[in-house]
Amino acid sequence: MVWKEAWLRRAVRGATDMETAFNAVERVDHYCENVPQETTPRAGAPHPQWPFNGAIEFQALTMRYRPDLPPVLRDVSVSIS
Repeated sequence: MVWKEAWLRRAVRGATDMETAFNAVERVDHYCENVPQETTPRAGAPHPQWPFNGAIEFQALTMRYRPDLPPVLRDVSVSIS
């Protein structure tokens, strides 16, 4: 009787694994058919107001994850050209 139980467990496990794999295939097929494709980016010159050079600068920056938590950054100054 033990071998029959082991065989049954393997058969059920194999069937559920196969169903899981088919669900993944169905999901990918659904995404391919129903999700709109992104548009092709336009080539050419940037908008006239787009900056051609710039910098990022932080002076004495202090940040925290939430208002009720202590700061994780204190008085950080950085300049990125």
